Amino acid sequence: MTIRTKDKQGRSYAKLNDLKDGQIVWLDGGFVCCSPGPVTVHGNGKDACFDCAEGRHGFDGQCEDNAKYCIGVYPINPGPMKWECAEDDIV
Repeated sequence: MTIRTKDKQGRSYAKLNDLKDGQIVWLDGGFVCCSPGPVTVHGNGKDACFDCAEGRHGFDGQCEDNAKYCIGVYPINPGPMKWECAEDDIV
């Protein structure tokens, strides 16, 4: 079995064990309980979750076959993310 670590555009998924309380991560459009965009992490590692329309959603549910990577969850690095930039932001 191949473990997915990146999406089709080459963006790396967040690692479950690297998630920290208060961190901001970006969710893709694959969640039925919330809109795509940034969310705040509550808890750390395997106990990490985020607020959603149904209460709280655990990030561990995004990992395939107990893998380390949260499918559809992206770490936000300093600086603009390429899929968030407006055309005017590109230099």
